[in-house]
Amino acid sequence: MKTPLSQDSSMKYSAVLIHGLHVQANGWESLVWGDLALEIWGNIPRGVQWAWQNQAACIYWGSGASERDGKKECEVMYQRALDGISDLAKICGTAERVLKDFLESRSILDSEAKDTNTEIQNCFNLCLEKGITDVVLVPQASQAPLAVRRAMQFALEDKAFSLFRHHVIVVPSDTTYVGMLMKDIAIFTPPHRGDRVLNPSHLLARRTLDIIQRYSKAGDKDGVEAILKAWDMFLKAFEL
Repeated sequence: MKTPLSQDSSMKYSAVLIHGLHVQANGWESLVWGDLALEIWGNIPRGVQWAWQNQAACIYWGSGASERDGKKECEVMYQRALDGISDLAKICGTAERVLKDFLESRSILDSEAKDTNTEIQNCFNLCLEKGITDVVLVPQASQAPLAVRRAMQFALEDKAFSLFRHHVIVVPSDTTYVGMLMKDIAIFTPPHRGDRVLNPSHLLARRTLDIIQRYSKAGDKDGVEAILKAWDMFLKAFEL
């Protein structure tokens, strides 16, 4: 991890967490960078612009979950920002050299985190260590619901992170997973309405996801396909 230089006490004391994205993800460049000419910002320009505008004390880059050409995901993300410093300087309204110095002095690269959970947890721990009280999550828009849930899980349910309970904001990118819209994201919430039959479908959804993830991480393509086929057949029995 890269430690930032000493910080000026006049800064607004916030950390900007620019969430990583697996380097083999479909449309990686379009997701993390976007199309600035069309004012479609990925989470790199969105995060850098927010950090510059608010003079954040720390820019936190995740993660170490994947790598390309010997560089971890966070290093690839950070290098993409440096490679596009001319475009970033324009949207920030400052000189390239000034913005480059800003990024170099405020950036921390987290090559240890392996997922969104540990990205947030590691960032929270660093903020506690450095006395930073406000955290800005900058995920891809598709990732935002997951990032919020996990940040709130830590802030509300882990006493170690209770400081952040009312000090987390989300500034998502304008980009979504290739071929997907925000309406394609399914969210299962625990039953809470008194006018409906109790249906704790979130418990089944959690188990289903865990099973599919286990087979997927093991590289068992046939297993994943078998689960999805059985799931589809089950649902068809109840569909009108």
